[in-house]
Amino acid sequence: MNDRVMLRLPTNHRDSCEVWLPPAREICYATAVLAILLLLFFLTPILRHEILSSADLLLKSTPWRATIPPDFEPANTLLSDYVYQFRPWRSFAVTSLKADNIPLWNPYNYGGAPFLGNGQSAVLFPLNFPFIFLSDATATLLNAMIRLFIAGLSAYLFGRVIGFSIVGAAITGLGFTFSGFLIVWLLWPHVNVAIWLPALLLASELIMRRPTVFRTLALAAIVWVQFLGGHPETSLHILSAAVLYTSWRAGIMFRDERDWRRLGHRVVTFTGAVALGTGGAAVQLFPLGEYILESAALHDRLASAPSIWSLPRPRLSAVFALFCPYCFGDHLRGDLPLGVFLGVGNFNELNGAYVGLVSLWLAAIAVALGSWRGLELFFISLAGLAFCVSYAIPPVFNVVQALPLFRVTANTRSLLLLAFALSVLAGYGADLITIVPEATARRIRKWTQTILIVGTVGVAIVVGSLLLTVLSFREKILSEARAQIMAKVGRDTFRQGPEQFLTALPHYYERLVRLLIREGAGRTTLLVFTGLAIIVAAKAPGQRRGFRWALPAVLVVDLFSFGRNYNPSIPAQLDYPPHRAIEFLKNQPGLFRVLALNGALPPNTNMLFGLQEIRGYNALETESYLRFLAATGDYPQPLAHFKTLYFSNFRSRLIDLLNVKYLLSDRELRDPKLALAWEDPSGVRIYENRSVLPRAFLLYRAHVVRDMDEMDYALRDPRFDPSLVVLLEHERPALSGRVDPAPTVRVVDYQPEQVIIEVSSQHNGILVLADTWFPGWEAAVDDVRAQILRADMIFRAVSIPPGDHQVVFRYNPPTFRLGVIVSGSAFVIAVGLAVTEMTLRRRRDQPVITKHHEAL
Repeated sequence: MNDRVMLRLPTNHRDSCEVWLPPAREICYATAVLAILLLLFFLTPILRHEILSSADLLLKSTPWRATIPPDFEPANTLLSDYVYQFRPWRSFAVTSLKADNIPLWNPYNYGGAPFLGNGQSAVLFPLNFPFIFLSDATATLLNAMIRLFIAGLSAYLFGRVIGFSIVGAAITGLGFTFSGFLIVWLLWPHVNVAIWLPALLLASELIMRRPTVFRTLALAAIVWVQFLGGHPETSLHILSAAVLYTSWRAGIMFRDERDWRRLGHRVVTFTGAVALGTGGAAVQLFPLGEYILESAALHDRLASAPSIWSLPRPRLSAVFALFCPYCFGDHLRGDLPLGVFLGVGNFNELNGAYVGLVSLWLAAIAVALGSWRGLELFFISLAGLAFCVSYAIPPVFNVVQALPLFRVTANTRSLLLLAFALSVLAGYGADLITIVPEATARRIRKWTQTILIVGTVGVAIVVGSLLLTVLSFREKILSEARAQIMAKVGRDTFRQGPEQFLTALPHYYERLVRLLIREGAGRTTLLVFTGLAIIVAAKAPGQRRGFRWALPAVLVVDLFSFGRNYNPSIPAQLDYPPHRAIEFLKNQPGLFRVLALNGALPPNTNMLFGLQEIRGYNALETESYLRFLAATGDYPQPLAHFKTLYFSNFRSRLIDLLNVKYLLSDRELRDPKLALAWEDPSGVRIYENRSVLPRAFLLYRAHVVRDMDEMDYALRDPRFDPSLVVLLEHERPALSGRVDPAPTVRVVDYQPEQVIIEVSSQHNGILVLADTWFPGWEAAVDDVRAQILRADMIFRAVSIPPGDHQVVFRYNPPTFRLGVIVSGSAFVIAVGLAVTEMTLRRRRDQPVITKHHEAL
């Protein structure tokens, strides 16, 4: 007997018209239930009046370190990107938007860098706008809830539209809402984009059924807003999934209808919607593209990308995280990041596809008993494709990695697509349990009982064996760990010595024991509840519908236990706390930069305190800036991804040229050019650099180089004195050779996108502004446009004639202007289409008055 069952999913245009959006009452109920679940999920920060943040990890860094107990541990050390990157950027963006200014340039890091253009700042993302009007604590919590709500409701509606029952759609919606990807990356811009995946497929499905103007505009709006979310890699993944889904759907409909006109209409409508949405995001995409082309990251990824013919090492051990997300530990307070120590990966990279044991079980039922036709086959194929790509299974991984754009993308994060495909298949499996014959239902119950018994015994054996081994060989394990640590002494792993790791070994051992006990007991409990839910849901035909609600109930418990406490909340006073050292720096007059040594004041946290730093934390560091820092002699750095994080060579004259006036350190520094400016009893010190060059100054000698290599050689020459001569690329200005003994250079206005300088000189000179050169900067001398010269590899300079002058540097990138034009045009087209459609509908709805009616 064939156990496979065909669930009535829409397969052609005629069938699809019968399945529509659920009634308004059902949508209201779904909205209410999802809102209540989200309130429960975030109940801790709500009741404690805390802020959703991991910024307490700053307390482990200088200058805050001395204010905490030695055994203090942050709530979640893995969420550092939010603290060092996304939160400072968001605060800067909000401050700028409140001042009615779109922040195009960031003057606080790298000597200046594009801000809107870095993409991940998500300056224009609409869901960030509550931060303009609400407090950080309220807006952060509301933002997280709204994003998960969008993901959950759209996933539920997608399930209903493709034919799932309420319970099946609920399984899909809940599984995706609280899935691993959306929870572990919740504070990253990844989730700004990922939440729109089900909405993309929903809008694409509706267009495939009946292309209309408003459906086209809805899809275009989703494409537009997900691009503004700020993570182009995730955009590539979800748009690729939408294209695959639409192609599959169009193929099924064409197979049934054999109508080329309808096929062309659907494909053109979908393509036009994607193009319109992409055009609407041009204001973000064009500056981002320019920045990527100037970045070192593009070159590094292209250079490091493996050959498509080389077989990767599959990440098979990471597959265990699909069933037991915490089996490799985590970075929460008091836990052990075992996955990092074993080289498997960190928690975020491992658990993006976790959707709960219930969803995995139901997805397996869908694969085993489903018809393997239509949309079921698509999501089985999508899950298989995403699995192979995420876990580096050749040759699928090789083929995808060889595709354009995918070659420079972190494709292991296709776990997002795997999570969504499993959630959809789980909804399908939940409905199959309802409609299968009683004989098949008995088989399901029998299989479930067998799996439950074997799984429970297996978990007990594995955990018990590991626990017995760990307890029996305690000293040998600790001895081996000490040997591994000492073998790495002298490498970059131990910037501050191995002592802290050796001291912590007994604590890590205790955490390993706790991890085994906790995960063994926890997985066994969830496995039992999941098995029982499947068994009771597969009751006799007349009893199944009521018992099926056990499935989403157990799923909620599972996913809440996985992610409810992963994104911590902390008291407001621990969120970027003030410090006397920072207050001292903020109160110093003039325009200057600081350099924090040995990992102190992690960038870009300086932005929140109004301090300018020469380091930064951004994947798009420019090649020229890294070469300039390398010329100081402090390179190469082993941390290839973010090379400037631990830059510390303050002795070079190039650091003086960068306008570094103060150095923050937790160690004593000895150098003739440094003077101790501030110190506290904890050992935090601030030194003044007495050799610092001003932010803007005049020079009367120039040396012209032919290319970047010659510029690099000249910067490294110990005879080079940046206070006497400027290195220029290609351009040779007209200089008299005479030196003004007392020129006047005064910065009268310093804004992110505009710098105004007053200059007075008796002779021709070169005005050097120690801010980063980048395409899009313009200069004017006395309101007459002047050419910006690229000075000393990374700075801006202009030629100044004798006399008194006002020089204005303004950041006005053509990519942004062109993006505004294209985005504006897309908006006008969208409005025009909407108005035209409404006008036509109004005319169609008007009653036709005939002569007979007039006579009456």
